[in-house]
Amino acid sequence: MTRKSAKPGKRTSPLVWVKQVTLYRSLSPVDEIRTIPFAPGLNIIQGKSDDSAQDFESGHGNGKTTLCRLIRYCLGEKTFGQQHVVEEVRHCFPKGYVGAVVVVDGEEWAVLRKLGTGGRDRAKRGASLAELAAAEDDQPYSEFLKHVQELVLSGLKHREVLSGGQAVQWSHLLALCSRDQESRYDRFWNVRPARSDSGVTKFTKVDVSLCVRAMLGLLDIREPQILKRQAEVDSELDELREKIKLKAAEPAFHIGQIRNRLRDECEVTGADVAPLDRRELGNICQMTDSRISDLEEERAGIERKIADLDTQINGATARLNEIHELQEQGESAKVVTATGTAVLEESVSPESQRQTILEKSFKSCPTGELVGECEMVKKKLADLEGEIAKKKPPADQRRVLKVVQKRDQVEAALGTQAKQHEDLLEPIRAKLKQFNEAKNNLSERRRDIGNLLKVIPLVTNDLLKWHRVENGEEPNHELAALRSDEEKKQAEAEQLKQELSELLAKQNERMEQFRQRFHGIVQQAITGTFKGTVAVDKEEIAFRINRERSLAGEAYETLAVLLADLAILVESSSGSVCHPGLLIHDSPREADLNVQLYERMLDTAFSLMSDAGTTPCQYIVTTTTQPSEALRSADVTKETLGGGAGSLFRRQLEIAPSGSEQQSLFDDDEGA
Repeated sequence: MTRKSAKPGKRTSPLVWVKQVTLYRSLSPVDEIRTIPFAPGLNIIQGKSDDSAQDFESGHGNGKTTLCRLIRYCLGEKTFGQQHVVEEVRHCFPKGYVGAVVVVDGEEWAVLRKLGTGGRDRAKRGASLAELAAAEDDQPYSEFLKHVQELVLSGLKHREVLSGGQAVQWSHLLALCSRDQESRYDRFWNVRPARSDSGVTKFTKVDVSLCVRAMLGLLDIREPQILKRQAEVDSELDELREKIKLKAAEPAFHIGQIRNRLRDECEVTGADVAPLDRRELGNICQMTDSRISDLEEERAGIERKIADLDTQINGATARLNEIHELQEQGESAKVVTATGTAVLEESVSPESQRQTILEKSFKSCPTGELVGECEMVKKKLADLEGEIAKKKPPADQRRVLKVVQKRDQVEAALGTQAKQHEDLLEPIRAKLKQFNEAKNNLSERRRDIGNLLKVIPLVTNDLLKWHRVENGEEPNHELAALRSDEEKKQAEAEQLKQELSELLAKQNERMEQFRQRFHGIVQQAITGTFKGTVAVDKEEIAFRINRERSLAGEAYETLAVLLADLAILVESSSGSVCHPGLLIHDSPREADLNVQLYERMLDTAFSLMSDAGTTPCQYIVTTTTQPSEALRSADVTKETLGGGAGSLFRRQLEIAPSGSEQQSLFDDDEGA
């Protein structure tokens, strides 16, 4: 993206500064609450304080912090105060707006942002607030923010300098130029505490340092690259060390698993505690050899038992087949006997039939005639007489009947014999089943033994291999590769550390001019017995005030933060420095700073900003302490806020009644 460049050379006015802030009850119709003018240089907003008043809140609660937040809101922050303040303002001014005239690189922009729950944010170049409120062709507020970001950040040689390769945004620079009162000015990098609800709470100590140095042109682009690579190497080293830890523990893990397998699956008693060194008595090899010997002996015994069972099975099977053969013979004989008897019985049947007909010859047939007179009956009798005539004489008939009787006796004997054979089969079948089941069990055990005889040597060899690996007698290639990678990463980490150290040393040399400026401001604000120092390391840029060889005390730590901001602000007069030339301090006097130090700090700021008759920067500070006499006569106090009607909104803010509907802070956030 092509950015507009800031003006080169030394600036004669701030790159971005606030000319006016106006509060409105509404825009339609326009109902103005208050207008506060500002100018380049020092601008003091004083909270009226009366030390004789009984009110413990004298000088407080009149809107100083809210004014600072409203300025930041107009410059791009998403909200203008803590949640309860936002709710109070929206309750009291549901159609309210805050307006600002912001001068950006010499051009005025009118900005209007909503305070209530309705309306929309808007901005317009080259217009007054009144014109913007009435305009129909205004621009979205987002266009103003885009213009400010492109202009201010155009001075950065490299934007992707924050941790993780993140780019510097206008919101970061605005945070560095306007501290939350909640920070208590205790540490230089603590610009946006979470409790302030500012929306820029992830601005870390490292990022603050990188951003400040990037603004001042004191950051080599290689440094964030080195820091990023250091973070990657540290993460890779942690991962490698975890893998090494697991891989180094792997032999012991496998040894334990294999010991348990030998004990439980292979039934090698004591395998879980047996020595692995072959030179010791009762070692694992002796145990497994003994177990293999027992298994081979058991298998030989099983082979003998199976051979005996095969003999018994063969004998029982032969006896079973013999009985089956006798059964088949008996069945055949029985069939033959039954067939002969039937034939003999059939040979005497004509006489029986003739006798039956003769006995019925005197009865009537269905036609009414006697049976004996029926032609069909006569024909049947004639046929039977013919058959009877052909049969043997009565003596043969008697002999046939005797044979039939004998055959019946034989058939009965064969039936008895068949039952005897069946009774013999049952115990033989039961015994044969018993033999087969015993053989199957033995065969299954034989297979198990065969498997164990194969597995035990393999498992034992695996156990001894891991034992050798654990003792270093056999190389662990994977572990060696991981340790080699670790050594390379450690060497890279040391190299990066060395490069960063050398880079910081060079940057410290280039920072000497800025360090001298900070030192001069410290001596001007206090006395020549104090010394200002600036130290840069990979995590932060630190500003300190020393007295001889020791730190000057807690109050001076707060003063060091304030003077550091001033030193950076003064540096912004150079067109090569990426800084808007704007600084906002909200009530620094309350941050454990005594009156004398506070007055001298403000006097120093005033003199720095009016140096050589130009005002290249703007410093807005709120306070409950009356400035020094010199400043009171210099027309630097732009507004004095009091209680009630004298407060920022000219009334006491109040919270909405319980249960009333409140719109979300970010609802209808147009142009943000």
